[in-house]
Amino acid sequence: MVDFLLKYKPKSISEVVGNRKQMEEALKFIKEYKKGQALLLYGPSGVGKTLCAELIAKELNYELIELSSSDFRDYESIKRDIFEAGKQRSIFGKGKLILIDEIEIKDKGMIKAILELIRSSEYPVILTSNNPWEKSLLPIRQASKLIKFEKIKSEEIKRFLEKIAKKEKIKYEERALEQLARLANGDIRAAIIDLSTLNEVTEESVKTISTRELEQTIFDTLKIIFKTKNIETAKLGITQSEKEPEEIFLWIEENLPKEYSKEEDLAKAFEYLAKADFFYSMIIKRQNWALEKYFIDFLSFVSIAKKETYRKFVPYTSPKFLYEKKIPEELMEACKKIGRLTHCSSRDALSYLPIFKGLIKKNENIANMFTKEEIEAIKEFKS
Repeated sequence: MVDFLLKYKPKSISEVVGNRKQMEEALKFIKEYKKGQALLLYGPSGVGKTLCAELIAKELNYELIELSSSDFRDYESIKRDIFEAGKQRSIFGKGKLILIDEIEIKDKGMIKAILELIRSSEYPVILTSNNPWEKSLLPIRQASKLIKFEKIKSEEIKRFLEKIAKKEKIKYEERALEQLARLANGDIRAAIIDLSTLNEVTEESVKTISTRELEQTIFDTLKIIFKTKNIETAKLGITQSEKEPEEIFLWIEENLPKEYSKEEDLAKAFEYLAKADFFYSMIIKRQNWALEKYFIDFLSFVSIAKKETYRKFVPYTSPKFLYEKKIPEELMEACKKIGRLTHCSSRDALSYLPIFKGLIKKNENIANMFTKEEIEAIKEFKS
C-alpha cells in the first residue's frame, strides 16, 4: 500500500486543506522577519502547524532546521544543539528557518535558552504548541506573534477523503465517509490514517474505529508506524508523539503481534525491536543520550519489516506494564522529568520516587521542576 500521508501531502500552501489563511499570514511574517520576535503557531494536533513551517521553507527556498522540545535534556543541551543554529550561515548558502516543535515545557532553563535563541537569531524561528497558555510559557508568548490554527471542518476533511478514495479506488458510502470525517475531530492526518486502514468505507467498518480519547496521539503513532512503509514518515510519527520513545517501544512491543500476521514480518520487526532495545540499554549504561537517534531509527524500521501493509482495523491496547502499575498520568510525567535528570527511562525513574519525595521538601529548585499535580502524585506514591 502506498503511504497516503506521504502521497497526498500538500506541496504548496495553495494545496492545503484548512487553515490556509493562517499559513499565508505566517508566510508574510517570515518574509518580513525582524530579529527578536518568533512566530508561535498553536492549535490541536493534525491541523497543519508543522506542515506550515515546511511549506514556508520550501516556498522561500530556506534550509529548515527541525527540532522538538522533547530532544532537550537541559539548558546546556539546548545551547549545544540549537543556539549556534541561529547564528551560523547555512552550508547551502541560503536562508534558514528554525522550527521548534511542541514547546509544552515548564523547565525554566529550557525556556531561557529558547528566549535567548529568539532574541539573538539571525534567522526566523517558528514554534508550535497545542496549548501555549501555560503560565510557564508567558515569556515565550510575549516574545512571539501568535497565530491560532483551528480544527479542520469535517466537510473539508470529507471532500479530501473522497478525493483520495476515488484515486485509490476505495469503495465508499457517502454517509460513512461523512462519519469518518466527523470522527477525526478536526485532525485531517488522523482521518487519512483511518482511511488507509479500511478496504472499503461502510457504516459498519467506520464503527470499528472508536472515538478518540486522551491517548489519541499514541494510537495515531502506532497507525503511522504499522500502516506506512516509509521510514521517514514513521520516524516523524515517533518524534511528534506525545509519548516518549521508550514508552512507544512498549506500545509497539505489545501490539505488534496483533498487527503483523505473517511470521516473517513479525520476525523481522522483533529483530529491529531487539536492536532498538540494545541501543536503549547503551544509552542508560553510558548515559549517552546522543545514541537516542539510533534507538528511534530502529523503532522506525518496524514500518518496513512487513512486505505488504495489513488493511485491517486493530484495537490497540496499552502495554501490560502500564496496566500492572496503574500509574497516574501526573506520576508518569514526573517520571519522565526524573528520567531526563538522572539519565534513565521513565520505568527506571519509578525507583527514584522515594528519594525525590524527600528532595522536593528540602530543595526548592527540585520542587520547581514539577507541577503541583505532579508533586501530589509523588507524595502519594507507594512503592
